[in-house]
Amino acid sequence: LLQGFAVNYVMLLLSRAFSGVWAAVGSTAQVYVADSTSPAMLPAYMARLSAVPGLAMIFGPGLGGGLSKFGLNVPIVVDGLVSL
Repeated sequence: LLQGFAVNYVMLLLSRAFSGVWAAVGSTAQVYVADSTSPAMLPAYMARLSAVPGLAMIFGPGLGGGLSKFGLNVPIVVDGLVSL
């Protein structure tokens, strides 16, 4: 969310560094699901978690391109809002 409101390059780099701190959220979610789910439901939940990056690669560029018609920072702000 901070990246969308960056007014200069330094602020953009600092916000990217801050978001890099949260890069391990996906693997942490997988560990949590693996530890807290029953063995019968584990394959279904892990399959859903594994499908998310692929869906993001398929639909993300199209959505970002469509949102960029409203401004170049709009896709970044929407990404930050969806991540909350």
